[in-house]
Amino acid sequence: MNILTKYFERVAVISLPVRIDRRRRFSRHLQDLGLAEGVHWVDAVPGDANPMPQGWAAGPGAWGCLQSHLQVLRSALADGLESVLILEDDAVFSPHTARCLPLLMEALPEDWAQFYLGGQHLAAPSQTASPLVWRGTNINRTHAWACRGKFLRDVIRHLERTEDYVPPAAKGPWHLDHQLGRAHETGLWAAYSSSWWLAGQEADLSDISRHDLRRRWWHPRRYAILLPFVHLAEADAGESQAQLFVPTEDKVFEACLKSDYRLAAWLYKQAELALDHGALPAWRSTRLCPRRVASLWPAGIRSDRLEDAHDYPFNGLFRHALAQSLQGKNLAAA
Repeated sequence: MNILTKYFERVAVISLPVRIDRRRRFSRHLQDLGLAEGVHWVDAVPGDANPMPQGWAAGPGAWGCLQSHLQVLRSALADGLESVLILEDDAVFSPHTARCLPLLMEALPEDWAQFYLGGQHLAAPSQTASPLVWRGTNINRTHAWACRGKFLRDVIRHLERTEDYVPPAAKGPWHLDHQLGRAHETGLWAAYSSSWWLAGQEADLSDISRHDLRRRWWHPRRYAILLPFVHLAEADAGESQAQLFVPTEDKVFEACLKSDYRLAAWLYKQAELALDHGALPAWRSTRLCPRRVASLWPAGIRSDRLEDAHDYPFNGLFRHALAQSLQGKNLAAA
């Protein structure tokens, strides 16, 4: 049984019909993880299908994204659903999703209106009774989020407030996820998230920003300090980009080499960026010796190549409640 459809009455995947490549890729991905059965595919609304409000500055892609999510929410409301999980076709799931989701749903507080399986915290979340689930203060991104049926009308009404997306209410481009984040900040309803993301966004050409993007997870940045650095030799130029984040050694890097304080700050920034991409931070410059990095960085350095380097914390690289709970469940089953 598909674990997604077990916990959410409808699983809707939003996809532009013209992006057949994305549909095929995401369909294969869901099948590989056993998450494809019963999924409901929804044609996304093109950005130019409806006129944008006067003053809309976020572009047609963002307008189409808003209309697409509203389409799914309105359909769920009309059908009287108890819950709907909305996925965008550039989502990517952790291979541990099927085993982790039951733990998360058991820990999810009863008052939940939104539940994010993937996203980005723009403000620090607050703790709940379980370390597996956090209450969001401002959660960004909409590639994998669920809405509870009895809150659908409130969420739709809030998203339909087009006056919030344009000046003077909005000082710049205002997107769907910004509007949802405003609801989290003002406490319109309770939005929760997994304390470790199960869904990220796949590498692709964005239909909204039109930029080529690598895979992104936006894992909570508090864990950056726990990532070890990997030292690459010149011969390691072919190292998998999915495994490692190798920064550009530019003028900023050159300046940071002159001061341990500035270099430590640079290392932390690179670790944060690596965490965003679900990778390990690495460097290649022969001007930065491993001994110096080891003395400045709490998690130290690694010289070995982990086959599953990007699969932290489930590979034991550092401790996290979700990985520990999963391990405990596996031991109990054994």
